[in-house]
Amino acid sequence: MLPAQHWARRELFGDGAGESGAGKFGPEGGDAIPGAGHGDGETGGDGRDVAAVEREGANHHCTNGLACPAQLERRIVHFTARGAMDQAVEQARRASDVVGRLRRAVERPDLSGQTQAVDVAAAVRRALYLLEPECQRRGVSPVVEATAPVTVLAEPVALDQIIHNLLMNALQALEQSATERRLTVRVAREAPWGRVRVIDSGPGIAPDVLPRIFEPFFSTRAGGLGLGLSLCETLALHMGGALVAGANEPNGAVFTLTLPLDPDSP
Repeated sequence: MLPAQHWARRELFGDGAGESGAGKFGPEGGDAIPGAGHGDGETGGDGRDVAAVEREGANHHCTNGLACPAQLERRIVHFTARGAMDQAVEQARRASDVVGRLRRAVERPDLSGQTQAVDVAAAVRRALYLLEPECQRRGVSPVVEATAPVTVLAEPVALDQIIHNLLMNALQALEQSATERRLTVRVAREAPWGRVRVIDSGPGIAPDVLPRIFEPFFSTRAGGLGLGLSLCETLALHMGGALVAGANEPNGAVFTLTLPLDPDSP
């Protein structure tokens, strides 16, 4: 008997059913599946085809607490989908938190009394986490350069929003790049300031556009509202900092956010 048939016999008729052992369902205690003849079309003592019996045995095996291939495949798909959904929910929760707190910050634009010590690198990581799907869609792998801790005085959500907006602008610029798409975030401590530079290898900013880049309602993108960079500059100024734009050589743009260092942090 072939191994698969032997396994099917054992699963259906118990461990005592060998090549010619008594089966549970055999007529009058006789063999349920005779040991003789293993060719195609073999039938058991109850007239059933051996292949059908083996299939029943496999189904029996699946319902006895062990997973058959189909069950395993369903479980893998389930856990993969659940992991993706969990990540999407977490990203949506964080985005909702940022939008809600940013709205309150815009309604009360004087942020000087709301600043606190904020780890800049942590803010960059939060923004990149939210933008992970956008990076993947564009085939961009951001590089973060932060050689030493940099703690600034900032309103946490305003800082998150500025960094998020600068990164999103860089990703949109990189869509127009046919060559290698590079996005670098450089965090530096330059006392008495902490600086975040968002550098891309996109087409850059035209010289005649650069003076107007922070104007409200000015945009070089079709369908753009022209409010994002203007809001970012306003938030930076209200935290005692600055936001400037410039060219990245040989191509691309660099936006530099400057904020006061926390005097109580090393």
